[in-house]
Amino acid sequence: MARVVIAGLGSPHGDDQVGWWVAQRLAASRRVSSSGGRIEVVISREPSSDLMPCLLSAETLILVDACMAHGVPGVVSRWWGLPAAQAGARWVSSHGATMPTLVNLAAALRGSLPGLIVYGIEIGAVCQGETTLSVPVCMAAQRVQDWIGSELYFLAS
Repeated sequence: MARVVIAGLGSPHGDDQVGWWVAQRLAASRRVSSSGGRIEVVISREPSSDLMPCLLSAETLILVDACMAHGVPGVVSRWWGLPAAQAGARWVSSHGATMPTLVNLAAALRGSLPGLIVYGIEIGAVCQGETTLSVPVCMAAQRVQDWIGSELYFLAS
């Protein structure tokens, strides 16, 4: 298993695909392709099944997801460690089990909490059938992609 796993959460509907958008671009980046397997990228719609193996074995898990915490679209929040898991309870998720539930289960099974970084990108309403990101969310996604790219230099070396 990779040292660092980047997981983009989402759905194919408008701004809710922002986690996928970031993860896909990072997967295509030179930093990931030249990591020798130290960095893995996961595109997920069902975190409860897709992310548990990552939580159990990766040294660090970076999650990127859309959030709806009643803020302005395009605002980015970043949490690290246990506050990251608790932050997952602050926004509406359409992906099944909550992040605190998954992280607490993984910590109990592996005996420790994995390194965890969560990026939440504030979105507006999710419209089925919409296939593109709104301008503020796209701009935020580009910033998050750059920030994660910088973090990978330290996390995967």
